[in-house]
Amino acid sequence: MRCKSLLALIPAAIISAADTNAEAVTLPTLTCEDVFTISAHGTDFYACHEDVFPSPADSYHTRRFYETIDLISRVKLYGRKELGFQETANYREYRPGAADELAENDSVSYMLYIIPKFQITIEPERSRYIALPIEYRNDVTETTILYSRRDNFEDEEAYYRAEGFDVFRRVVVNFSSTSSSRPGCSITDEFMKDPIARQIMTPIHEDWHFNRMQVWGHIYIPRIEESLASLVGFAGTVDFSEIEFGTNSKPYEQTVEVLNKWKWRADFTVGYYEELSALYAMDIPEEEMEERKREFMIRATREWNAMADADRKIKSISNATLMRDLPYTWFFERAYSVYEAHPDMRELVRILKDTPDDEEQAIEYLERFSTPNEERQQPLP
Repeated sequence: MRCKSLLALIPAAIISAADTNAEAVTLPTLTCEDVFTISAHGTDFYACHEDVFPSPADSYHTRRFYETIDLISRVKLYGRKELGFQETANYREYRPGAADELAENDSVSYMLYIIPKFQITIEPERSRYIALPIEYRNDVTETTILYSRRDNFEDEEAYYRAEGFDVFRRVVVNFSSTSSSRPGCSITDEFMKDPIARQIMTPIHEDWHFNRMQVWGHIYIPRIEESLASLVGFAGTVDFSEIEFGTNSKPYEQTVEVLNKWKWRADFTVGYYEELSALYAMDIPEEEMEERKREFMIRATREWNAMADADRKIKSISNATLMRDLPYTWFFERAYSVYEAHPDMRELVRILKDTPDDEEQAIEYLERFSTPNEERQQPLP
């Protein structure tokens, strides 16, 4: 039993550690020689010994690691027991380091939104995968997103901003797939610093993606899939916190606040998208369009920063920042209406997992289940 003595940091009944020699379908994918397994609440986690127990020893880092593993393992158990999830590779391997280091093992992807100044769409009209670092300088005439696991797009962001485009660059943690080359979302140092509500929400959100697509057979339609995952993630976080900590606890209060703020964010994003779309459709001189857009963005930024937490305040809203959020918010209000009618998470997941992948059919389906059981005519799925 490797490092058995250090398990005194947390209750022995919760977590144990052992050398990793057992076969796994996709895990571990870590390449160090001293990978070991941490088993907690029915889930195996993997880490390199030197990453968890650095030299000189950092007891705070080690304790934080085990506390994170304990929390995620309970979230995973909740997903399997209460939501009907199958186990995934998400958040089961610890990978320290900066984004560029993590990108080397496909743990992250880079995304760059490049949006013409008088255009906005729910999803980008054009996407391109960049396999290797290059200087991408193609003409952009429609809303565009670039993806890469190797190019961080810093130079492209500067170039297109200077050319007058609205741009937004982000780093995305990859969710798990059936491919052994894609280990799923990693536990990172940044993740371990996240507030508890986010540490609960993101595993539920990402495990929903895996189950809905890989287990329940749906396809990835961003405006549908991301909105459903957001609702299940935030509502599941509230439910988990009530079960684990009680309704009078600080974690529960924080998770309720996070859900309410996301509902506000969804209303904000969709409302301003519709306003901007109407503006860009007007037949007016470019100078007038420019001025109206400027006034619009000032108003939107002021409203955003009045509501946002200190670490979420931004210098300016843009077409690109709104488009970043649209897939996560477009169907959120409709899904939230189903949640209001069916607040039991087990029932909610049974309903939402069968949401059609076609937008019109999805709207009709979600509206059908936005009525409480006692008022409905049709049976639940």
